[in-house]
Parts: sequence; C-alpha cells; structure tokens
Amino acid sequence: MVKKILKKILPNFLFEKLRSFICYLRSFLYFKGFIGGKPQVFCVMLNGKRLFLSSTIDVSHWSKLNIGNNVFIWHFTVLDTFNGVVIGDNCQIGTRVGIFTHSSHNSIRIYNSEYHDVYFDSHHGRRRGSVEIGSNTFVGANSIIMPGTKIGKGCIVSAFSYVNGSFEDFSIISGNPAKKIGDTRGVDFKLLKKHPELIENYVAAFGAKSLEEIMSGYINE
Repeated sequence: MVKKILKKILPNFLFEKLRSFICYLRSFLYFKGFIGGKPQVFCVMLNGKRLFLSSTIDVSHWSKLNIGNNVFIWHFTVLDTFNGVVIGDNCQIGTRVGIFTHSSHNSIRIYNSEYHDVYFDSHHGRRRGSVEIGSNTFVGANSIIMPGTKIGKGCIVSAFSYVNGSFEDFSIISGNPAKKIGDTRGVDFKLLKKHPELIENYVAAFGAKSLEEIMSGYINE
C-alpha cells in the first residue's frame, strides 16, 4: 500500500532511488542477521545480484556460494557450501531443501567413538564434492542434493527427490534415488505454443538463436 502511494506522489527517478536505498538497507540487515521473526522472503542484493531469500535459510559459507541473479530460495532450506555450491541465474529452490557438499554417512561407522576426535576433513570414507545447479532450474520442496551432483540448466527436480550424480540440460528429475523421467522442453513447447509472446524470453534464457535450436535436441529424441 505504501509503495503504491509513494509511486504516485514521487517522480519516477526519485522513487527508483528510494527503492534502491531500501533494498540495500534491507540487504545489510539481512546479511548481518538482524532480520528474524516470522519467516519471510526478502529481496536483497549480494555482489550486484538481486536475490529473493527467506529469512530462515542456512548457508554454511557465503564466500563459497556462487549464486546467480534473480535466484529464489524459500524457507528452511540448508546450503552446505563447504566444498562449493554454484546456482545459476533465475533458479528457484523450494522449502526444506538440503544441498550438501560433504557427508559422513560412511566415515561415521569406521571411526565409531573416535569420529569427533579426528579433524572432520581428514576422515577416510568422507564424501566431498561441489554441487552445480544450472540456470532456470527448479528444485522442489524437501529434495536432497548430494555432494558431487551436477544438474543442468532448465531442469525440474520433483519434490522429495534424492538427487545424486549428473543430469543433462532440460531433465525432469524425480525419485529416490532420482532418475531422469522426462524432458522439460516437452512441457515448454506446449506452453509456448499457447503463449508465443514469451518465446523471445525463453530463447534468451538459454542463450540460443531460436526456439528451433533449443527444441531440436528434444524433437530428435
């Protein structure tokens, strides 16, 4: 309501300056841990990128998170970035997603009671690996992404999936363990046929010259 009123009474250039100031102020408060209370999603700026982040996400090392522009991450999601996480532009990560770059599920047995007496990054059997999520990919709620996983651009990860390994662009990924069960281009082609005004945006999202270029791999399957 306040935003609508200010937009009406202020000159456009002044309104944009005020909006930018509020965004940077909110970003400072967010990354300094001053925003709490009821879970909310805030538009914040990080390294020149506009992000939409819940106040409840848990990022282990911000310095090891390479995040793209216009990324949305919803409530109670955990990003273990110890070994590096890359999230491309325009991705959406759902609620209660776990993205992990290390795991002790094997080393805990062989070390037994000595597990916590040995520096964790020296454990034998410890799984380590960065995670990459390509641009314009959607990760559904309650999914788990394991160390060393690479997900291509334009993918869908179905809710409650256990994702491990490499998946090519435009994959529909689902299950425990997750497998490729389809191609998002099949869905996209039907939507774009109904809404051709969105084709230009779609083509630009994947750095292609034409819709035919993107669809050729799908049609030839």
